[in-house]
Parts: sequence; C-alpha cells; structure tokens
Amino acid sequence: CDYNVDDICSILSHASAYFVDVWKFCGSQMDAREVGNVLATLLYIAHCYVQDETCPLRIWHQHLFRKYCPLKTLNAAVIRLMQLRSYVLRLRSDELKARVGRLQSALAHNECGEHEVM
Repeated sequence: CDYNVDDICSILSHASAYFVDVWKFCGSQMDAREVGNVLATLLYIAHCYVQDETCPLRIWHQHLFRKYCPLKTLNAAVIRLMQLRSYVLRLRSDELKARVGRLQSALAHNECGEHEVM
C-alpha cells in the first residue's frame, strides 16, 4: 500500500478521535476483543476518509475479520459506527493538528532510539 508517515498519522488520528465517541456510547459493554475489532473497523473508516485510493472492505475482511464475522456483518458495523458520529468523519483542524502532533512527537522520540519497541 506504501502509505507515508503523514498519511498513517492522519489515519490513526482520525480513528482515535472516532474511538472516543464510540467509547462514550458503548465502551463499558465491550470486552478487549471487541475493542480491538472496533478499533480496526475505525481504522478502515478513517483510511477511507483520508485516502484517495482505498483498500476495499472485502480485503480488510479477508485479512483481519474473516474469523470474527461475515462480511455483511462487518459492513453493517461500519455503517453503525459512522451513525454514532452522525456520519461526520472530518475532524476540526485544531483537533487533527494536536493528534497528528502527538503521534509525530512519539515517532521522533522513537527514532532517536530512546524507547524502541520490541
């Protein structure tokens, strides 16, 4: 897919903002596995919003969700998660800038070799 760092930071920033809204709505009802699947689904939604050319949901399903749910269920989950945000996927520019800044700061910190991920 060859995404650059700025694209990845933007996608992660959008998905993390979306997750805050989902957590407010139903976070206490989700176990750890469900949280992971919701986050992955939000990454799909964010990547569709941020990127001009996207990877189809069926490919995400094939590689990430095949053992979790049928494609039809995943599609319904995408729609439901977008409903929770009233179909508004754009972030305010100040929120996006702050989220991207934190991610880039963490990346720069890691590139200095101070805290490498094992």
